[in-house]
Amino acid sequence: MTIELKHASRVPVVDLVKALAAQVIVWHHLVLYGPMARACRPWFEQLFDWLIRDGRAAVYAFLVVGGYLAAGKLLPRPGRPVVIAGAGDFLTLVIGRYRRLAPAYLVALVVAILAAAIARHWMADADTPLAPGAGQLVAHVLLLQDLLGYPALSAGIWYVAIEIQLYLLLAAIAWVAHAAGRSRREAAGSGDLGRSGAARRSGAVRRSGDARRSGDARLSGDARPSADARRSGDARRSGDARRSGDEVGRSGDEAGIRAAVIASSLVLVLALTSWVVLSRFEGLDRYAIYFFGAYGLGVIARWSREVATAGDGDRLHAERLHPARSEWIAVVMAIGGVALLADPDSREFVAVAVALLLALAPRSGWGWLASPAVAALSRRSYALFLIHYPICLLGNVVFAQLGSVSVAVAVAGLVATWLACNLASAVLYRWVESAGGVRREAGAPARSWDGRGERRAGRLVSK
Repeated sequence: MTIELKHASRVPVVDLVKALAAQVIVWHHLVLYGPMARACRPWFEQLFDWLIRDGRAAVYAFLVVGGYLAAGKLLPRPGRPVVIAGAGDFLTLVIGRYRRLAPAYLVALVVAILAAAIARHWMADADTPLAPGAGQLVAHVLLLQDLLGYPALSAGIWYVAIEIQLYLLLAAIAWVAHAAGRSRREAAGSGDLGRSGAARRSGAVRRSGDARRSGDARLSGDARPSADARRSGDARRSGDARRSGDEVGRSGDEAGIRAAVIASSLVLVLALTSWVVLSRFEGLDRYAIYFFGAYGLGVIARWSREVATAGDGDRLHAERLHPARSEWIAVVMAIGGVALLADPDSREFVAVAVALLLALAPRSGWGWLASPAVAALSRRSYALFLIHYPICLLGNVVFAQLGSVSVAVAVAGLVATWLACNLASAVLYRWVESAGGVRREAGAPARSWDGRGERRAGRLVSK
């Protein structure tokens, strides 16, 4: 369900989380809706109760992974946000994100509308969505159905709208951090220009004095003072250049620190506010801030893996716990502890466990997780989340036409429908999502900023 950013999730534990969570969500809906689930319930009452009650918590695993992957693109380290220079860049990011999500979403939406029409004709079930009106269709196409109060046309599509909101909220944080750091650097740069002008004027005066002394020395017939004056002037100019470079470096460091403080403070405050206050109000679940607690844990887990080394732009992915990495892991644990104290529910447990797993898992190793099957299920998780509900509807239509059958047939129908959901997700991924999704998000900003300047394709571009 979480959208891969340029297939950047080839960390085995990320693939495992996505693959398992997607299957749990499918089974959550399989046992929640339709006559097949009602026929099987007497045999598996406790299992069904658990899947209905706690299976939805798997969404929080996707929220954490979504924050982890989005941070790698928008805010890999607090002091190094992606460059969003203004409203134009931000709008480009919005459009690019929608274009990345929309093809598979719109195809699945059409399939869901057709499946619901078939189900209404052949099966009487209160859970079947009604025929949509024009306003409801437009709202779904624009992913505004929850904000505008329209009933959903398919189970789970609310997450796509929330995922875009969360992504844009993190982009806004990166935008604010970049703007604040850049304003600090520009302010320092204007001061550097004033000092540079004074230094040039001072150097000109010194050089004029050196020239006069050199002329006096030649008149006296002694050439040695002239050479000494030139060496002295060169040394002073070299010292001025070094001091100017040091001042630029310090201003860049200060700008990066300012951006880091702002970005990390915003993420921490929003995550804590979401867990402690906002997530208690169910009416806010149509807004990104309701879910930012889990998303923010994923962002911080990513920061724990992006520990800067002495080489600018390098990253440390060592298996040992670097001191800075352990500090971010401690932050994950602290926020998770606050969340669990505020509301010890299964969704909090899932979010904290997944965030710690992402932060602590080695980037290499754990080869037993890196199987082609797990990777394939991970890649198809978004397609599976989109397409599984209409397939469940059709499976229940077939079951309803069989009339009175045994529980064993109902169980076989559930398993067959689950397999059909996975097959449909493979088709949707192969012919729709991967066909348009492997390209880079159109027009999205591709520059990062580290306080000293912008980076484009690995090259420093001074600002």
